[in-house]
Amino acid sequence: ALEKLGRIADAEAALRRVLSAQPARAPVWGNLGGLQLRRKAYREAAQSFERMLANGGGESALGNLVAARVYGCDWADLAALRERI
Repeated sequence: ALEKLGRIADAEAALRRVLSAQPARAPVWGNLGGLQLRRKAYREAAQSFERMLANGGGESALGNLVAARVYGCDWADLAALRERI
């Protein structure tokens, strides 16, 4: 709801509060990564999508991780990630 209201910083803070209590919630990592992509914080978004993958996130996490890396011009492991896709 906060994101839809344009309150991106508040939405991000709320997601971080959830993750501080429940760090293994893959969908929450995905939501955080999406917000970070929206504000063009590509390195942070990639880290969030990596955490999403580490906690059982599915194919969308992998695709979003690749997107965050490409947008941020981070080519590390890009070929390996593309192979996984």
